[in-house]
Amino acid sequence: MPWLNRTALGWRHVRPKDLTNLQDFLYSHEIFTNNLTSRLFGKHFQGLDRAWSLFLLEAESGIMGVLGIHKHGFAGIHVSRNSTPTGYDPMTTEDLSELNKVGASAFGRIRTLMGARPIVEQLLGILPKPFDHRVDYSMLYHPLDTKVLLEPIEGLICRSSSIYDEERLLPLQLRYEKEEVVLPGHPINPEGTRRFLLHSLSHQIAVHGEYKGRMVTKAMTNARGKLVDQIGGVYTEPEYRGQGMARTIMLELLSRIETEGKAASLFVKLSNSPALRLYANLGFLPVGGFSIVYFS
Repeated sequence: MPWLNRTALGWRHVRPKDLTNLQDFLYSHEIFTNNLTSRLFGKHFQGLDRAWSLFLLEAESGIMGVLGIHKHGFAGIHVSRNSTPTGYDPMTTEDLSELNKVGASAFGRIRTLMGARPIVEQLLGILPKPFDHRVDYSMLYHPLDTKVLLEPIEGLICRSSSIYDEERLLPLQLRYEKEEVVLPGHPINPEGTRRFLLHSLSHQIAVHGEYKGRMVTKAMTNARGKLVDQIGGVYTEPEYRGQGMARTIMLELLSRIETEGKAASLFVKLSNSPALRLYANLGFLPVGGFSIVYFS
């Protein structure tokens, strides 16, 4: 079913009987919805969590949009009129009006909002408060079985990362967060970073590269889906950049993701030209804009 009937029935709360259709919609668009699928339908999924306020945009022939808002402030949205994995579509004026009526009571909880850029921009227009900071990215997709030539680097040893590597990985993670994650005017929280790293090493696929006994590069997944794993935390020490080490560690991570029969996605800042060149060289395809918006 490449195209849904455009006759929308409006936004409404998700009901238990919607679960199968909800999963089908989110999984079919997992390039953009991974942050929702990994949170909603994780490893120990036993049903819809009451911590979520979930809304769906219904059409005569199926679901065409989902908004999820967690009680702790995370929110993700996606709207698409077709089943193409890379597809997304803006809402109509009527869609937005309906969403405002149904979801307004939950909007005030939003602290972090993620989604395809045009849809996020529309949602910002009906939220009750202004945002503090917004970061725009390019969403990239690495289809399963993409062939890329591996060019080994003499002396670079790639390994799986585990919780036992936390102490050596923490300095790289802190520097990565300083460069790519921490918002202007906000300090790094080393203890929070350590806890996040330990959690990631326990639940994500993580790899690192050692050169002459020093840990110099790393990469990991940050959201594990059913069909697509999302990559994040890619970092190489500045003095080792431009030598192919990031490319090598990325290929190591991609091979492990593909072993599980999954494709990969990631989003990268529009201003990060070296990263955009690297990922294009690795076979990643640009599929659209992505935004993360932060609220106080």
